[in-house]
Amino acid sequence: MERWLLKSKTRVSSILCTIGILLLIWHTISIRFNIPTIVDIFEYLKKLNFILILKHLSITLTNTITGFLFGLTLAFLVAILSTINDFFKEVIVYISSIFNSVSPLIWVLVVILMFGVLNPISPILVVTFYTFPILLSNFVEGIKSIDTKFNELAQVLRLSKITYVKDIVLPALTPYLLSNFRLGIGGGFRISVLAEAFGQSGGLGYMIMYNYYYMDFTGVLTWGLITVISMVLIEVFIIKLVESISYKWHILS
Repeated sequence: MERWLLKSKTRVSSILCTIGILLLIWHTISIRFNIPTIVDIFEYLKKLNFILILKHLSITLTNTITGFLFGLTLAFLVAILSTINDFFKEVIVYISSIFNSVSPLIWVLVVILMFGVLNPISPILVVTFYTFPILLSNFVEGIKSIDTKFNELAQVLRLSKITYVKDIVLPALTPYLLSNFRLGIGGGFRISVLAEAFGQSGGLGYMIMYNYYYMDFTGVLTWGLITVISMVLIEVFIIKLVESISYKWHILS
């Protein structure tokens, strides 16, 4: 844990240095092209209610986590079907290929057309459809990686399907889940913001589009900056920790 905290401090320092460089570039460009400066952004932030920021951030996080959990559950159940026989395994591979070939933007448009612009379930389903094929592909690979001796042992002991899944398949899939946490949460967060921007009544994406509709360019940049900072914090303090746990798990396995 101490080692992880030390790495986190180093990571935060490098991120802050990068942000400083980007802010300097931003300041230079804002002077040249007459766009909102860093000072304008900070002045806008001062006027914002911190509770308002937390409210819309929590909406986006809730959409992301809920959609990820739905995608995780669906991918796990479908992957378990691949253990029945080779026919189901081939079908699931094709399903995964089809879902992976669809752009997240297409899912946003399809879900919004099906469920409506203001339906709160729309961004959740978009995240679900985004994470499902990613997790499914890795779960199927995880099942393939199970040592044949464990499968033979299950046959010799005549383990039931439930016991086989609980004691053999599930432990084998856990490292694959942890290693793909970045795509599931990090990618899902970005997709959730995109879905909210297309039509919602809350969330970071909604606030970006809300300010865009009212031609408030400073508001657009401010909420965009809040979104970027949120993504960075999620990656530094959550995703990196999960990935370090996953790395240790792979070594132990």
